[in-house]
Amino acid sequence: MKKQINILLILLVISIPIVAQNNNMIFVKGASYKMGDMTGKGKDNERPVHEVTINSFFVSKFQVTVGDFKDFISETRYITDCEKKKGGMIWLVENRKQKYYFDSTANWRNVGYVPKDNQPVTFVSWNDAVAFCNWKSKKDKLTPCYKIIGDSVVWDKSAKGYRLLTEAEWEYMARSGGKEYQFSWGNDSLPFINGKKAANIKDETCQSVLDKDLHVWKGYEDGFVYTSPVGSFAPNEIGIYDICGNVYEWCWDWFDDNYYNISSQDNPDGPLKGKKRVCRNVGYCCPIYWIAISRRGLGETNGYGENMGFRIGLNK
Repeated sequence: MKKQINILLILLVISIPIVAQNNNMIFVKGASYKMGDMTGKGKDNERPVHEVTINSFFVSKFQVTVGDFKDFISETRYITDCEKKKGGMIWLVENRKQKYYFDSTANWRNVGYVPKDNQPVTFVSWNDAVAFCNWKSKKDKLTPCYKIIGDSVVWDKSAKGYRLLTEAEWEYMARSGGKEYQFSWGNDSLPFINGKKAANIKDETCQSVLDKDLHVWKGYEDGFVYTSPVGSFAPNEIGIYDICGNVYEWCWDWFDDNYYNISSQDNPDGPLKGKKRVCRNVGYCCPIYWIAISRRGLGETNGYGENMGFRIGLNK
């Protein structure tokens, strides 16, 4: 009898998904919710508000960091799209002036300065994010989700590996499980959760080093001009950090301005094809009127920027 119990315990341990042992992944229980701009202040592509049903999934607490990405590069010798193109546009504050200029040395290692390992990785393309997901899946002995064939990427939805969130999953997660919130912290006018600062955005900290900027969040100081270490601010109600601010996050979906008019209700994952992919969230230096959960960003699959990053998800 004792031998049978031991065998049963071994089988149970083997059956536990590796994510259960990873405290950086949060379980998000699926449900139906209303997706889109409910304030009437958003762009046309954020409407109509429509009901969406999402299956349960896991998502990383934090945006992928420089340290995480460094491990990926070290093991695979992968060359990012930015490095292939030899540079990118950098946003810096110099002599109290905003500067946005091309730097041939820019990449995830150099963003105008050398980022620390605990800051979110930037200058990564959608292609780079997909490659990272496949690498991490193999590393954690999970089946990769993506089949990369030339310039095409096919998502195997039966695979249990790491992946990018769909746009609908991202908004559901950002709304703390589909609540009718305008921001990650709710609907309050300033970014605080239970009295704690809740976001790295363009605020009075940024204003303090600039001569003039009319598009900062007045009455709020996050203490960072550029990106902040992940997890520096209060998480949303389900334990996810940096939903509004720090860096943009790549999603799986192709972008279509009119997609909300034709979106399916059950686990929508975007149009079948397109020219650009969706990104969500906003960057640390984006103007105040961009900062809302419903705002939709977009970019080329091989595009990147000084405030473009990602976080990862996992099927239940």
